[in-house]
Amino acid sequence: MRLGDAIREGCKIYPNQAFRQYYNDEDVAACAMGAAQAGAKAGGYTIDGLADPTVCPECSRLASLDGIVVHINDIHLWTRERIADWADTL
Repeated sequence: MRLGDAIREGCKIYPNQAFRQYYNDEDVAACAMGAAQAGAKAGGYTIDGLADPTVCPECSRLASLDGIVVHINDIHLWTRERIADWADTL
């Protein structure tokens, strides 16, 4: 499953965005990476490429794709929808 699609599916399960934690069940919230995991799992899919080296589109930090997703969620405060749209460009 593509990362952007997984994030969008996970947003249906966790409609609120979380920061500095993957999930917050009390608030029905997940960060972008938590939403991606939930979305992929719900469909019985896996997400390829999460360990691939990736550059942050905002500050040029280099890390794994999953690390950059967490980074732009928590540090740059992008919405999960914006992160999903960015992931579609990869």
